[in-house]
Amino acid sequence: STLAPQRRSRIMTLHSFMQAFVDFVNRDVGKFTNADLMSSFCDRILKTGGEKLSDEDVESFLEKTVQLFSYLVDKDLFSEIYKNQLAKRLLNQRSASDDHERLMISKLKARCGSQFTGKMEGMLNDLAIGVDHQQEFEPHYKEKLEESGAAGPHVDFGVQVLTTGYWPTYPAFDVHLPPEMTKCTTLFKDYYDERNNKRRLAWMWGLGNATVKGNWGKKKYDLQVTTLQAITILAFNNPGAADEQFSFEQLKVSARLRDRAHQKINK
Repeated sequence: STLAPQRRSRIMTLHSFMQAFVDFVNRDVGKFTNADLMSSFCDRILKTGGEKLSDEDVESFLEKTVQLFSYLVDKDLFSEIYKNQLAKRLLNQRSASDDHERLMISKLKARCGSQFTGKMEGMLNDLAIGVDHQQEFEPHYKEKLEESGAAGPHVDFGVQVLTTGYWPTYPAFDVHLPPEMTKCTTLFKDYYDERNNKRRLAWMWGLGNATVKGNWGKKKYDLQVTTLQAITILAFNNPGAADEQFSFEQLKVSARLRDRAHQKINK
């Protein structure tokens, strides 16, 4: 029979094409791995300020990326990079759509199973639960401020509680908070401890952000800064400090910032 050799030849040709494609997908060119490039492509699509695409286009691009991802040998590397970028989108409020985030995770889950995407789903769930927590905390916060008769400007304050096992590891360090921030964090800690006596809070000062209202002469500004930058700026609220000059080393000492935290203020 002449059919069997022809079929065998076609199978061998398809296998050769497939092997060549797998080799191509896993051959890194330049300083970035293909896993990094795939994840960064998804990041551009999924974050605000990135590519402006319709829902249909987003789904199409994500599906094509996941198809390409399925040929990657080092899927764990992709997972690590993707989780870090997902965390940045969520914590910096740069995610364009919760539905698109869940869509991508569902596609990865269909390819690799729930263990592969468990931490990613945990991050999204933390933020969803955080919305409910914030709604419960706000009236408690306002009530305690009124009871204490606290003087000084009112501070809008929110906390996102993260489950340690889901998120990337972030450095923890102690800082000397200004009175405005100390009051807020103390109220939240007391509130949280009453409801979760078996859990311990660890503040990640390097992840927060703040809006600081500044008055310079007759001009007013809203400064969008990190928490560490806000701590430094508020040092100028001390009596007589507005007319003084501080070296960066002096500010570092006043806030008890270590070198790693010191570096984050410059970013």
